[in-house]
Amino acid sequence: LTETKDTRERPDLGVFEMLLMRGVIVFILMVYLMRGRYKELMWDSIPVRMFPPLIFRAFSGLFAFLCINYAIKELPLVLVALLTNTLPLFTSLLGFLILRERITYVEVGCLVLSFYGVYLLLNSAYKVDQSGALDSNISIFPMVMLVLAPILMALTNIVLRHMRSLHEYTASMYSVVTSIVVFSILIPATGKEVTMVRTFTTLEFLVLTFVALAGGLGMLMKTKAFQYEMAGRLSILAYLSVVFTFLYDFIFIGTVFTIEEAEGIAIVFLANLLSAAIVFKKNFFKN
Repeated sequence: LTETKDTRERPDLGVFEMLLMRGVIVFILMVYLMRGRYKELMWDSIPVRMFPPLIFRAFSGLFAFLCINYAIKELPLVLVALLTNTLPLFTSLLGFLILRERITYVEVGCLVLSFYGVYLLLNSAYKVDQSGALDSNISIFPMVMLVLAPILMALTNIVLRHMRSLHEYTASMYSVVTSIVVFSILIPATGKEVTMVRTFTTLEFLVLTFVALAGGLGMLMKTKAFQYEMAGRLSILAYLSVVFTFLYDFIFIGTVFTIEEAEGIAIVFLANLLSAAIVFKKNFFKN
C-alpha cells in the first residue's frame, strides 16, 4: 500500500523516475547498514556458484517492481493488490517445479481459480458497449504487466530461498545497485528526465522517502525470512493489504467497476482467501 501514494497522486511522474529515486534512497540506507563491509558482503563472502542466481534475482526483482508500479498508475488499486497477492500460489507452484517442494491439490485449484478470475478481467478489457466504446476501466497492457508481476516475484522468492546462505545485505544491495544503473540508462534512453527534483514539495519528498525506506526494509525482512524458512508465515499478513487497498481505492479514489470486473475480482479474492487458509494451516496447525 505504501508503494501507491506517490504514483497515484503524481500521475505525470514517470515509473522509471519513481523507481530510480526509490533505489537511490534505499542505496543510502544500505550503505549505512553495511558500515564499511562492502568488499566482504559484495564479493568475498559470495561463492562463485551463487553469482548467476544473484544476478537473476536482481533483474527479476527489478522487472517485478516495474510491472507493479506501471500497473498502479493504470489500474484500480484493489485489482493490483488482489493479483499481487497470488504470489504465494505461484511460489508454491514454482517451488514444486524447480525445488521439488510439495504442492497440494487445493493449491493447484487456487491457481486455476485465480487464472479464471484474471481471464474475466482480461475479457472485460475487450468488451464494448452499444456505442462501440470500451466498457471497462481496465487496459490490456497494464493488465498483462500486472499478471507478470507475481510470477516474477515468485521466481525472485525461489532464488532467494536458494541463496539462503548469503547475507541478507548482499542480495538486497545487488538488487538496489542494478535498479539504479538500469533506470539511470532507461530515463535518458526513452527521452525522459528527472523532474521531481524541481517539482516536488518538501512534504512529497518526505512521503517518497518514507515509501522508499518502507520498501527497502521490507525487502531486507523478506530476504532474512527466507533464510529461516519463515516466509510462509509472513505471507499471511500480506493478505491484509487487500482489505486496506480496497477501502482506499473505493472510498478515496472512487473507482467504479463493471459487473464482470467485480466478478473477476471476487474470484481472485476467493483464491486469496483459500491460499491464506492453506498457508495458515501449514504453519500453525502442524501435527
